[in-house]
Order: sequence, then C-alpha cells, then structure tokens
Amino acid sequence: RQAEAALPDGAPRARGAAMTGARRLVPGQGHSTTRRTARRALYLTPTPAITQLTGYLLGLCLERRPSLSLHAFFGHVDHHHGSYSDRGRLDGPTSPGQLEAPSELPGFMAHFNGLLARSVNTHFGRGENLWKTGSYDNVEVHGRETLEEQLVYVWSQGVRDGIVERPEDYPGLKSLPEDFGKTFVFR
Repeated sequence: RQAEAALPDGAPRARGAAMTGARRLVPGQGHSTTRRTARRALYLTPTPAITQLTGYLLGLCLERRPSLSLHAFFGHVDHHHGSYSDRGRLDGPTSPGQLEAPSELPGFMAHFNGLLARSVNTHFGRGENLWKTGSYDNVEVHGRETLEEQLVYVWSQGVRDGIVERPEDYPGLKSLPEDFGKTFVFR
C-alpha cells in the first residue's frame, strides 16, 4: 500500500507528479547536455530540413542567451548533445522583484527544446510530445580533463553508434574541433 503525502494545508498531492532534481548552476560552470525523443523515435534524423531547423533554432537561442558559449553540438537521429560554458549573470536581477539568475542554461534549454519540439512536430504534422518525459540530462564539467572527455564524447557520437566511420562524415548538424571560431549560417 502506498502512503499519500499531503501538502501543509492537508490537501493531497497529485499522484505521479514529479519534480526535476536540483542542478548546480554556478557562473563559469561547464555543462554537457543531452535531450532524447520520446520512445527514441527518429524525428531528428538529419534530413536537410531538420538540420537547417535545428541549426537555426540553436543559433537563435544562443543569440538570446549571450552568456552561454557553445563548444560542441551533435544532432543525432533521436537526441542531441551539447557542450557549453555558462558565464552566468553576475550583475544581479535586471528589474525590481526579479529573481537572481546565475545561469542561462535552464532558460536556454527550455527555449531551444520547446521551439525545436514545436517546429519538428509542425514539420511532421503531429502534435504529441516530442521529448522523453522529464528534463534534459546534464553533466557538470569541472576542469580541462573532464571538458576534453565530454567534447570527445560529443564529437564521436556518429562513430560510436556505427552510423559513420569518421565524425566529419555525419550528414546532420555537428560542430567539430576544426569548427572552433567558425560561424554557421542557417536560413
């Protein structure tokens, strides 16, 4: 038998409600993220349209979060990987009553994944959840060694999964070591 937790006012909690675990979001922190489609559906297969769409939305969302830097990205067939540095906002709230926002990562991930889900669903004429239940996965990156491990992990996804023999052969959206400093343009 399950015990039912109650709220302070005595009202029962909704069954099945879950909360995302707390994340350590510190200015200057590195992050390696992953977001997977529901049931591992292949909605992110790297067609020209999906690659353009993903690249455009990634660029748009990064422009709107200037303290976030992208180091690597890989748009897989059923998920995406990203490696970021988050300088955070060190200037405090920008308006009275606004909460401190030490990290741009949660807002970026919500915005990017929300726009990508709606856009991919529109592209395929569907209306259900695109993403697996829950939130994105996040690995904190501490130090150069961990950063290098995470970058190699992102860069080698297509090879590790047997899709291509070399990372540069993957047809979808990716950023590789030779792309550092390069500007990608999407319609």
